[in-house]
Amino acid sequence: WDNIEWRNGVKEQINNVDSFANGNTKFEDIGFDADSTATIYNSNGEAIATINVATTDTIDSFFNQLKAYDIQATIADGVISLSSPNGNYIDGDLATRLGIGIIQNQEGINTNQTSTTPLTQTSTGIAKESDKLSDIINNLKS
Repeated sequence: WDNIEWRNGVKEQINNVDSFANGNTKFEDIGFDADSTATIYNSNGEAIATINVATTDTIDSFFNQLKAYDIQATIADGVISLSSPNGNYIDGDLATRLGIGIIQNQEGINTNQTSTTPLTQTSTGIAKESDKLSDIINNLKS
């Protein structure tokens, strides 16, 4: 047992488990310690909007903001993908912090963006000597 602590006379172990970020992940869980902004551009490179995310916002809430500007977003295994049939795209602090770059198709209309590395989050679980490993893992997933 590494990281053993005694709490209320019971031996407990503290474990950190890394997992891929998903739509329910809050920005603070992936290392954001301050609010962040992104500028949305149209296919002509003109800024059309600025969106803000708070550290307590989820990735899904960020995706919902993008929908209003015809940008579809998904996250799979921690990798964020954005696409827009009209060529809209994001740039700025938020895109940089998420590792999102721009890939434009040959016609210059559809724009696809993707994060370069998977986003992970760390969950902390506390286990007592009497706890089963399966119970600890299930608690970390919830």
